[in-house]
Amino acid sequence: MPNEKYLTLTEATKLTPRQPTVATIWRWARRGVLARNGTRIQLRHIRVGGRVYTTEQWLHEFFEAVMAADLSTLPWQHPNRAPLPQIHDAADARLREEGM
Repeated sequence: MPNEKYLTLTEATKLTPRQPTVATIWRWARRGVLARNGTRIQLRHIRVGGRVYTTEQWLHEFFEAVMAADLSTLPWQHPNRAPLPQIHDAADARLREEGM
């Protein structure tokens, strides 16, 4: 991933929709998130000289993995809910509008 810019955890907080604290990003990297299906998902990261870094791509992969694990527990999809690809496309469009 030579062309990918490594982000400090502080920079990573600014790329997330709800801007969690640095401690939250750290927890995602170190302990992960327990998804509804029981899977523990961690944010990919690297340590360089005592500092922790991640990338924008790794953030997206983390969020998508958590979402996929949570959705795997749903036995059915409500008829009034938009299909997942439409939700995903709408979320991507919104993030692009916000410059993320």
